[in-house]
Amino acid sequence: MTSSFSCASPAVATSNTITMTVNSTTTPTVSITSNQGSNVCSGTNVIFTATPNNGGSSPSYQWFLNGLPVGSNNANYSNTSLTNNDAVTCTLTSNAPCVSGTTANSNVITMTVTTPVTPAVSITASANTICSGTSVTFTATPTNGGAADYQWFVNGTPVGTNSATFTSTSLSNGNVITCHMTSSLTCATPATVTSNGISMTVNSSANPTISISSSASGAICSGTSVTFTANITNGGSSPTYQWFVNGSPVGNNSSTYTNSTLANGDVVTCTLSSNAPCISVSNATSNGITMLVNQSVTPTVTITCNPQMPVCSTQPVTFTATITNGGSNPSYQWKKNGQNYGTNSPTYNASLWNDGDVFTCVLTSNAVCATQTQVTSNSITAEVVNIDATITVSGNTMTANQSGATYQWIDCTTQSSIPGATQQSYTATQTGLYSVQITIGNCMEESSCEFIDWNGTIDLEASGIQIYPNPTAEFFTLELPLNHHMKLELYDISGRKVMEQQIGGSVQEIDVRTLANGSYRIVLHDSGLTFIGKIIVNR
Repeated sequence: MTSSFSCASPAVATSNTITMTVNSTTTPTVSITSNQGSNVCSGTNVIFTATPNNGGSSPSYQWFLNGLPVGSNNANYSNTSLTNNDAVTCTLTSNAPCVSGTTANSNVITMTVTTPVTPAVSITASANTICSGTSVTFTATPTNGGAADYQWFVNGTPVGTNSATFTSTSLSNGNVITCHMTSSLTCATPATVTSNGISMTVNSSANPTISISSSASGAICSGTSVTFTANITNGGSSPTYQWFVNGSPVGNNSSTYTNSTLANGDVVTCTLSSNAPCISVSNATSNGITMLVNQSVTPTVTITCNPQMPVCSTQPVTFTATITNGGSNPSYQWKKNGQNYGTNSPTYNASLWNDGDVFTCVLTSNAVCATQTQVTSNSITAEVVNIDATITVSGNTMTANQSGATYQWIDCTTQSSIPGATQQSYTATQTGLYSVQITIGNCMEESSCEFIDWNGTIDLEASGIQIYPNPTAEFFTLELPLNHHMKLELYDISGRKVMEQQIGGSVQEIDVRTLANGSYRIVLHDSGLTFIGKIIVNR
C-alpha cells in the first residue's frame, strides 16, 4: 500500500517510497528414509535421514525409537542394535517465518530385523578308493542354503553344473574334490561356503611286483646278521610275504627277513600276495640273492727271540713275530713294558737291556672275516747277565771281582790264554800285561789289561812322580823327583803297547796328540824298578 501527503505551502515537496514484502503462511513438514530400507540383518548399521520442508534456516530435530527420544539434534540418526518391529520417527522444529505451527512429525519406518544364519555344506562320495575309470557320484548336503547355488571343483578347477551332485569317470589318484555353496537366505553369513575335501585313491590296473635287497653288499663273514628287505608295488593295504632260503619257507609275514646262519651259496627269495584292487594276478615272486659267505678266522701272533734268554747286557737281540690270519697288510706294534717301541715290522732289534723288561707285540690284522682286528702276543721277559769284568791287583796276584763264573786268564802281550789259569785269582810268574775272560752262561766279557812286574812294581803317585794335566788333550808332563833317565812305555786298555821312548831330566813333556781318546797305562823302568800309573786322553 502506498500513501501520499501534500501540504498547502508556497513550495511543493515529494516523500520517499517504502516497498513491503508480505510472506504467505506455511506449514513445516519432515520425511525420513533409511539407507538400508526396512528389512535388515541384526547388527547392521542403519542410517536414517530426515528431509525437512519449511524448516527454516536452522531447524532442530528429535529422533524417536519406539516413541522414546534417541539420537541428537541432527538430520541423521544411526543404530546398529535394531530389533524386529522397531519404529523410528523424527520430529522437526522449524524456525521458518510465517509458519502455522513450528513442529512437524515424520513418517514412521518400522524395521524388519532378521537374525543371521551360518550356511554349511558337506559332501560325500559313493566311493573314494576306486579303479581307474570307475564312475563316482559326489553329493552335497547343505545347511541354511535355501535355494542354493553349487560349484564343484577338482583340485581347485571348476567342474560339473549347478547341482547338488557331481559325477565323474575320469578321476586320477590324489584328486581332491570340493564344493562351493552359495546360500539364497537373507542374512546368510558368509553367503558362500566351501565343503570338506574328498581325496581320491585311484588304482591303476596293474600287476603286483616285488624285489628284494640285502643289507650286505658283496661277501659276508660266517655268523654275520643279514637283513633282507622287500620292495613292492601294487601290494594293497595288507600284503602278505613268504620268505624262502633255497626254496624252503623261512621267516614270518613281514617285509623284512633277518638271518645270521647263512651258508655260502644260499639263495634267498620272497613271494608277495597282494590284496590291492584292480590287479589281474595276486602273487609275485622276487629276484633271488645268492650269498657269498667267508669263514671267520682268528688272528694270532707269537714272538721269539734270538739269541734266547738269558742274554748279556747290551747284547743285540732280535725279536721275531710269527702270525696267522694277519691279512694282506698286517701291522705290528712292539712294546717294552707296555710302552711302544720299534717300527711296523715283523722283527724288532733291541740292545738296551734291563733285567725283567717285558717284550710283547700287538698285531693289527686286515684279514677278511677276522673275529678281532687286534691281538697281543705272548710275552718274553728279559734275563740279562751283567758281568763285572774288573780286576783287583795285590802284588803279583790278580783277582776277578766277579764271583761264581768261569775264568780264563789271558797274556795280553801274546793275546793267548794261559794254560790252567782258570780260577778267580791268578798269580803272575813273570812280568807282563794280563787280563781275564769271565763267562756266565752264554755271556763272556774280558777285563782290561793290568801290568804286573814279577819283580815288584811301585805306584807313580807313591813314588813322588807327578803327572799333569790328567786328563789331557795333547801333552802331559812327567815331573821326576830326581834327574833320572828312564824308559817310558804306554799301553792301551787291550794291553797293546802304543808308545816307547827314553826320557831324562827332572821335567819331561810327552806328546800324545797321535793317540785316540781313552785310558792308558804308564810304565816307567829305572835301574830295575818299575813305576805304574795311568793317564787319560780326552779331547
